[in-house]
Amino acid sequence: MLRIAAVAGSALIAAVAIAVPTTGLADDLALPTPTPAPKAAPAAPTKQQIIERTKGGVVRIFSREGESEGSGTGFVLDAAKGLIATNAHVVEGAASISVTLPDGTQIPGRTIAAAPCEDLAVVQIAPRPGLVALPFGATAAPKVGDQALAFGFPESLEANGGETLKVTGGMISATDVRSAPSLSLPEYPSTIQHQAAVNHGNSGGPLVDDHGRVIGINTLTNAGGESGQVEGQYYAISSAHAQGVLAELSAGRSQADAGMKLTSLHDVDFESMEGGPELLADLEARGMQDALYVESVRSGSAAAKADIRPGDLLHSLEGTAVGSVADVCGTLSSHRPGEELRADLVALDSEGTEYLEPATTKLVVPR
Repeated sequence: MLRIAAVAGSALIAAVAIAVPTTGLADDLALPTPTPAPKAAPAAPTKQQIIERTKGGVVRIFSREGESEGSGTGFVLDAAKGLIATNAHVVEGAASISVTLPDGTQIPGRTIAAAPCEDLAVVQIAPRPGLVALPFGATAAPKVGDQALAFGFPESLEANGGETLKVTGGMISATDVRSAPSLSLPEYPSTIQHQAAVNHGNSGGPLVDDHGRVIGINTLTNAGGESGQVEGQYYAISSAHAQGVLAELSAGRSQADAGMKLTSLHDVDFESMEGGPELLADLEARGMQDALYVESVRSGSAAAKADIRPGDLLHSLEGTAVGSVADVCGTLSSHRPGEELRADLVALDSEGTEYLEPATTKLVVPR
């Protein structure tokens, strides 16, 4: 049409222009509405950026009970309130707790609530400027093959080993793993197995993803196997499982905390104890070699009120034999708070050299 109009002259051009329908040439020549270009995704932080952001929220926890000392790691949940998450076994039975902040300052802390059967606890310190609360990851679980970083204060070959923050990295090997590591520890319903090395002193520290979000709380190292050591298997309580428990603990509500630290007799080094071999022979003669040794009892706790004392052996609850911490946790969780449970014990004499006759007491299920 344009070619014809050009040859025929202006009169034809005018006529043709009038005859063109509104849905003709104009629509044929119209350009499609452009699609907006997608926004570029924000660049993922580098490992160095993640480390810088995270280390301001990681602390060292030092516990003391009599002559016994121990240390672990924690991370800041709420900077304004001075709330710190860690493992229950880091602070369990501690008479005093001190916390070393990222700037090296050491201040006192206290356990405000614990869930020994979840191996989680919340420690509180006086709020300090510069504390950084670490964010939890999204509800979507991490995937096998994702990369993760572990932060903590493990033992090392340094002159002051364990006092310097260490960062290790590795791949996630498995997710939502149910772990039953030891007779002296509870069962863990949901852990993340990963390859970021953790050792003694890492307990309670954060496992973070490639955006610096907490996806787990480092808790376990697999030291099993015939050789006594399994390489590269480390476990963190998944944050998806831990967050609800930590929310309760942050509000001061403990869970199934009877106030006694228990250890399987299989994990007690009788050979290094004065009179230990004789004690072990006595226990075996009584058929008590599978009992639980009471390491400590917290003042005012349900165990203290039941007159359970350090050195006692707990071998039965409500008529059911208990040979592991998981057994005790199972019995406590199957009864309502306030119920009385029959606890069967064998007490150690005041000199710590001989076990007395079996005794029975009533342990109230803690709220």
